[in-house]
Amino acid sequence: MPWSCRSVACLLLATSLWLAVEAPPAQAQFWRRRNAPRVEQARIRVDVRRLAEAVHEQTNVERMRSRLQPLDRSPALASAAELHSRDMAERGYFSHTTKGWVRGKSFSERLRAAGVSGRRLAENIALLPVRMAMLDAPDGESLRVEPDYEGMAREVVQMWMKSAGHRRNILDGHLDSLGVGCWLGEKSGVSYVYVTQDFGDLR
Repeated sequence: MPWSCRSVACLLLATSLWLAVEAPPAQAQFWRRRNAPRVEQARIRVDVRRLAEAVHEQTNVERMRSRLQPLDRSPALASAAELHSRDMAERGYFSHTTKGWVRGKSFSERLRAAGVSGRRLAENIALLPVRMAMLDAPDGESLRVEPDYEGMAREVVQMWMKSAGHRRNILDGHLDSLGVGCWLGEKSGVSYVYVTQDFGDLR
């Protein structure tokens, strides 16, 4: 289905309450979770780089299940992805088309402006509620609460895998590199992490 500002296919998945917008290569895909549980914003501390690494690893798990080569880590793609996630979080929008200070409006323009030279590019974005986990503290006698990085990574990748367009990006055998960028934001008093995956054929 052609991608244009005037032609967008929206699919509401009633069972999971996620909203998907699909587009073919160069592909730009997003997931947005709705009706997330409320979390106290002031108490949230998220290591966004740790979450980005967990999302990258989980993405490669899905590729290896399909007998595809894992995606290389690209600093250029990761930097562009984090800038877009931060821009969305700080300016309060959710789109592949930037409304902020990031150079280039579309995702492909942003990646070109960041110096990415691959012939084939793709992007997934997500708005993910923060999930907390209770873990044993190092002293072994108390508990601590921190973001569930592995669980959040599995959640967002599995949701992407349930959408044909997002799945196509993740399992595209012509793509060989990935950068993941995350940033903590807040909407209506609920803490979310904005997640951007940028793909390219950079080898």
